[in-house]
Amino acid sequence: MPHAKITPMKQQIFDFIVKFKEEHDGNSPTIRQIGDAVGLRSTSTVSRQLYFMEQIGMIERDATQGAARLIKVVGGVWIAPAQSTN
Repeated sequence: MPHAKITPMKQQIFDFIVKFKEEHDGNSPTIRQIGDAVGLRSTSTVSRQLYFMEQIGMIERDATQGAARLIKVVGGVWIAPAQSTN
């Protein structure tokens, strides 16, 4: 996703969110989990990064649900793994 305003930190957060969603059935990480993953201790700093990522179109969040739990990766689609027939 090339964009002039994507800093290395925003890209690191984006990559973590994508990986987390892949590993957790499409669920989003919490703000604290994002901070821990990228080395940010302040949840307000993580929130600010997410806000700016939303402004430049990297992600979408549902403000009515709060927090980071409903992060949508713009242009991304999560597909459930195939059910085992065993």
